[in-house]
Amino acid sequence: MTRVELLFQRLVVAARSLSRRGPAGDLDRFLGGVLWLLHTGAPWRDLPQRFGSWNAVFRRFLRWALSGRWERVLSQVRREVDGADVLMLDSTVVHAHPDAAGAHRGEADSEALGRSRGGFTTKVHAVVSASGRGLTFALTPGQHGDVTQAIPLLGSVPTPLAVLGDRADDADALLAWWSVHDVAAVIPARRNRRVPRPLDRSMYAMRNVIERFFGRWKRWRRVGTRSDKTAAS
Repeated sequence: MTRVELLFQRLVVAARSLSRRGPAGDLDRFLGGVLWLLHTGAPWRDLPQRFGSWNAVFRRFLRWALSGRWERVLSQVRREVDGADVLMLDSTVVHAHPDAAGAHRGEADSEALGRSRGGFTTKVHAVVSASGRGLTFALTPGQHGDVTQAIPLLGSVPTPLAVLGDRADDADALLAWWSVHDVAAVIPARRNRRVPRPLDRSMYAMRNVIERFFGRWKRWRRVGTRSDKTAAS
């Protein structure tokens, strides 16, 4: 079974547990259409007819996004996550397609769109388990720093024993928060620190897991290059 097929099965089971309305085949077709679109990066109007009317699928997708249904479905899927004693924190920047512009004139920040060295971008901040599964994420404009989302993200998941991050997360406020919650910070010290912290390099080597997570994530073309106007979508 491929990774996409496994993801589809988990989404279907989670979605059915949250909704008893409509025939099962209708839900399968809807989720299949959304996954096809995310994987291929195609515009909504190019959705194959076997998934139903593109407009009906789009409007249902948008209703789920605005009502928080997708978050509830993903929360059900995340219950299977293992290896949460060690978490990894990082971010990645994705280029925004020109179609993503113009949702609310003058409110780009609220839609997580900004300008960075990469151009017109969105930054995705994520927390990933040691087994390589995404636990939670947040969107900001591309120029925002990593440390701005660290505490809100980690506060939304069970407290781990250790967190792996990079130098962008070496901030006094974040280190103090971890100290209060008795979490070991496996983070390289900034070069301008007068007293560098010791680093467990064998554990820090595990950070390749979150890098590979982002690599898999960006294979979903419609997400790897942002095509949607709103942050909710």
